[in-house]
Amino acid sequence: MTYSAAVIGCGRAGFSYDLDPKRKEIYSHLGGYSKSDRIANLIAVDENEQTLSLVEAKFPNVRLYKSAKEMFRNESVDIVSIATPTKKRENLIDLAIKHNVKAIFCEKPLSISLGSAIRIARACESKNISLAVNHFRRWDKLHIDVADYLKSGNLGTIQCVSIKYNNGVLNTGSHVFDLLRMFFGEITSVRTLPHNSLSDRPGDPTLSVIVKFQSGLFADLIGCDSQFFRIFEIDIIGTKGRIVIDNGYNMAFYVLDASPHNSEFKILRPRPAPFTGGRRFHYEDAVSNMIGSIEGGEKILCDGNDGFKSLEASIAAWLSYCRREEVVLPLDERYFSIEVQDV
Repeated sequence: MTYSAAVIGCGRAGFSYDLDPKRKEIYSHLGGYSKSDRIANLIAVDENEQTLSLVEAKFPNVRLYKSAKEMFRNESVDIVSIATPTKKRENLIDLAIKHNVKAIFCEKPLSISLGSAIRIARACESKNISLAVNHFRRWDKLHIDVADYLKSGNLGTIQCVSIKYNNGVLNTGSHVFDLLRMFFGEITSVRTLPHNSLSDRPGDPTLSVIVKFQSGLFADLIGCDSQFFRIFEIDIIGTKGRIVIDNGYNMAFYVLDASPHNSEFKILRPRPAPFTGGRRFHYEDAVSNMIGSIEGGEKILCDGNDGFKSLEASIAAWLSYCRREEVVLPLDERYFSIEVQDV
């Protein structure tokens, strides 16, 4: 069986990341659908005519529209990607639900507020619509394998987790919090260190945060200035070894070994990693995951609840920064109306 898919919003994640000649893998919604033999009809929607011309040049068989309403009037759509600015997503998701789509693949954050995000998730659930949120590491083989390795206990008891990131606690930070949940489970509180916060992204500061998990584990988020470089690095140290992942592309793996310098201590020595991949095929695998959900009830690897939780942790970190105190999760519903800017 084949499906029709539409991408609403053909900016960076929707389309233009794949125009970068240095990117060797698929990095956009349109690119992911184009690689699937299960997608027979592909549609692109964007208000900008020049953007649609670029889409047509790369994907000549894609049907083009300037308006989502016009597209839904003329097309029967099974799967829709929402890759517009954040403030437009809720209305477009409502439009997709109204037109009985089977699956929605939404960019992060899911919406501009927690109240809106939870309403979207519940609306999709009530209509039996598969809802996926694009925290792309959830579909990346390297990160899936590392999560399984950590849960198996092969790294021993986790002692220390440190993440260096930049470009905003809502923008990049939402990916950080989602990855932490993927690896270590539910977050129970956050405490922002105000003296270490950076204003490298207007309206979305890069905050240094202490994160506590339900297990009792802590993680340190360390903010860096994105004006000079981009970084997303997680360093995990257990009693049996160490894993360092640099933006998902590169990985260092260490195991316990005898020290060459003395007889008293062991050291962590680098070894070839037992994992492969890294930032490869995650869009293609997300498309496959959504089709599996439509056809056989396959679990969406990053669903509406996951999207809500990452947004909640990001807002909690911002609240902690403003209030100069630890913020406990889950957040009280009185904070559900706080709106985030387009990230």
